Amino acid sequence: LTVDVDQLQIGERGTSHPFIEISHLRLKVSWTSLVRLAPVVKELHVERPVMHLVRTADRRFNVSDLFDSPVPADQSRHPFRLAVFNLQLHDGTLHIADHSGATPGALALQGVQIELKNLHTTGRMPASLVIGARLSGGGSVALKGHLDLAQLQVTSEVSLDQVDLPALQDLAPSVLAARFTAGHLSAHAHVQASFAAGRFNVRAEPATVSIDQVEVLPHGLEETPMAWTRLRASIAQVDWAARQVTVHEVRADGVRV
Repeated sequence: LTVDVDQLQIGERGTSHPFIEISHLRLKVSWTSLVRLAPVVKELHVERPVMHLVRTADRRFNVSDLFDSPVPADQSRHPFRLAVFNLQLHDGTLHIADHSGATPGALALQGVQIELKNLHTTGRMPASLVIGARLSGGGSVALKGHLDLAQLQVTSEVSLDQVDLPALQDLAPSVLAARFTAGHLSAHAHVQASFAAGRFNVRAEPATVSIDQVEVLPHGLEETPMAWTRLRASIAQVDWAARQVTVHEVRADGVRV
């Protein structure tokens, strides 16, 4: 069975705003698997999807209502069986907007590419996962690893390359009474993320972070009092649940105060 859909649009609940727009979608699924109520998707191709993610308040997004009232799992039933052999997403765009504060912030992930192969909701074999995207403000992000739905876990290598810091700061929590007027962030880490209910955690070990060509301007000043050429950190471990970071080494070059 092959299904083709063009110009698909899904709107936000209760508004006329689009949530997801897809230029073209092709789905190939096994007929017999549908009869067995265990769908087997041979191919799923998504072309030029556009998604809008909006932060409306602290820990609230335009999709939060989808997760507010989860349906209790029926432990007496067998796990739902689904297999996806090949998922390809090409040239996607994710618009991220923050309307939770006094100053709105916005960023876009462009040219999003996702490749997912051999995904199963049951069994022990994890699926291979590759993600890549460019940031609208400058820089790129890449992820390569495995998704294990049975364990609700992702293990991957994550890289950030020359991400522009001034473009990110309106979306990040403000912990400094200052703004970045220049600077780039690069990083690489081995990351393990767990999504089991009540046991969410993200661990990175090891990781390296480099913040280069930085200029920092405190609020109310017109001249940059602090800058550096390169700040590099070697991190042994980051544990989100434990709120713990173990730093092995930090080096700074070209510091100007």
